Amino acid sequence: MAVFSISARARQLLNSRRNSNNHLQAKSSSNDAVSYHLVLFATVLLVMASMGFAAFFGWLLGSQYSPLLGCLMVLMAVGIEIAKPFSIRASIAALQEWCLMPALVLGMAGLVAIAFSASAELSLNAMMRSDFVAQRTGGLEFRDKASQRYLRAEQELTSLAPSRPSAEVTAELEGLLLLPGVDGCKLINGPVTQKICPRVAELRAESGRAYRRAELLGELKEAEAEGKSVPAVAASDPGATALAAYLGALGVPVAADKLSLWLPLIAVLALQLGSSTSALLIQAMKPMPMNAAVPASQAKETSRVDCPIDSETDSNGGFPRWLAESVNGTAVSLRKLSRQTGISKSALHRELHRLRDAGLLVINASPAGTRLSSA
Repeated sequence: MAVFSISARARQLLNSRRNSNNHLQAKSSSNDAVSYHLVLFATVLLVMASMGFAAFFGWLLGSQYSPLLGCLMVLMAVGIEIAKPFSIRASIAALQEWCLMPALVLGMAGLVAIAFSASAELSLNAMMRSDFVAQRTGGLEFRDKASQRYLRAEQELTSLAPSRPSAEVTAELEGLLLLPGVDGCKLINGPVTQKICPRVAELRAESGRAYRRAELLGELKEAEAEGKSVPAVAASDPGATALAAYLGALGVPVAADKLSLWLPLIAVLALQLGSSTSALLIQAMKPMPMNAAVPASQAKETSRVDCPIDSETDSNGGFPRWLAESVNGTAVSLRKLSRQTGISKSALHRELHRLRDAGLLVINASPAGTRLSSA
């Protein structure tokens, strides 16, 4: 009798909740549907991304020997990626029912699929990241060399003595050399050469300085153009550098080059975690069907839509006999109970958890099964 009275109270509570909060249920159902489709879209993207990494990696390996082998590797990668989330889901479902051998076999299949996919993604991510770092390192070195060349030219230009423009110096020099008796100042053997040749030597030195000044100005322009031709970067691997700085501030000194080797693993773990658990996430976010509001006179029939209807019920309108017989503290199999009663396991779970949330039923999981007892 205690079980039947508990059942009657639970049904009354559920009926009143359904009838009084129908507009809230409709709003919640709409929000759940939007969330479900967003999650479905996100999981499809994750699975396709993981599939693309694995297929591309398989093609890179196989096509080096023959196109046929590359196609076979692509087919293998696609098949593994499709089966991966379902293997994980089936393994967890079997483990919940304490079917250890199927859970172990399915779990191993899922882990092998994850291992293959993770190795492909890690290889590609590490390769792309190393190429990215190498490109930035090369640009940084090229910019440093251009900067050093600019500094050397600038220092030499600063050390040069002042001089007039090269054209002006050359004009004056050529004019002196054309004077009679100078003879190119090859020999100082007369009053003319003694007067003109010292000035010619000064002009030749000034002309050399002017020519070198022009060369240095050209080098400055070239070095400046070379420095601007590559993007300015502060570090070859900014992510690893920043993370090393943060860890160092926390008292964990780690070299940036070592962190650079570990950073590709973060993206691989994120993609593997999302793609391998996609089936579980879709199942968890799937919206529950909403029961329509019914009159109180029909509440008795409506409350049993998700539950099997036993021909023998409590004389006071209690729950069917299947629940009364199960609430005795002994271990029962919910899967077996679902088969016996003819309802889905999810509907059975919902009904039992509603009773538990109402404070009418106690549910204890054990290796032998689920124990149901009255509160």
